Amino acid sequence: MGRLPWIFNPVLDAARVPYSAALVFNAGVAKLGGRYVMVFRNDYGSLEKQTLEPSHTTDLSIAFSDDGIHWTAGPKPVFKLRDESFEILSLSTPDLRNMVLFPERIHGNYVRLERPFTVYSRGGRDPFDAWISESPDLIYWGRSELLLAVEQVPFANDKIGPAAPPVKTDMGWLTTFHAVDIDPARGKNSWEPSWKKRYTAGIMLLDLDNPKKILGMSASPLLAPEAPYEMEGGFRNDVIFPGGMVLEKDGEVEIYYGAADTVVCLATAHVDDLIKLCLGE
Repeated sequence: MGRLPWIFNPVLDAARVPYSAALVFNAGVAKLGGRYVMVFRNDYGSLEKQTLEPSHTTDLSIAFSDDGIHWTAGPKPVFKLRDESFEILSLSTPDLRNMVLFPERIHGNYVRLERPFTVYSRGGRDPFDAWISESPDLIYWGRSELLLAVEQVPFANDKIGPAAPPVKTDMGWLTTFHAVDIDPARGKNSWEPSWKKRYTAGIMLLDLDNPKKILGMSASPLLAPEAPYEMEGGFRNDVIFPGGMVLEKDGEVEIYYGAADTVVCLATAHVDDLIKLCLGE
């Protein structure tokens, strides 16, 4: 897996957003008409003072790029808690910490990967697991199954869950997931009094016809914090969280990820290499 040279990463940060911004991270990315579109989370406050505003600190914002590397943020947020709105079509139960949709229906149903709160699966405490569900209409969800438990991931001891939405390949659905390990020896390591977690990115391959079947998974992290912008000076250091994955026609895969809950970065690889990694080849 190749990170971009430091001269390019991070590909988006608060300094390049033309309105109040402190933390710019966890972006979804798609390619439309040859142009890249990003929707990113923006928490506003003071990066220098390491403080967030006391209320309504998060909005969703948009950015555009011609090459996937150089991004221009829009002039204002697309969703702000105080004065903009979306039409809510459905509120899913049970409560889910995060979820991602497959890009197309499978056997007529929508499919999503999800991470329910532990009260529904682990008795109200960590660890969290990755589940998979189906829906005929994006409103009613069911046929839920445990897809991947935290104890099945060698590099996690606290929680796992979905990351970027899957991409379709000839060999299966290629999808990233986030994995968390806790080390009591870690100190402050964030804006908070202490931050003992590390977030890494894993990758697995799911069956095209039955995505509830895992065909293979890398036994080690696809991405782990090692660059300065992933380990130092962030809201929560030692964090990598993929939010967007684009498969190009030439087989290059672009994975956009939040680093240290503070900036958006990019890593690239060839799809064949990622599949081989999942299958242990």
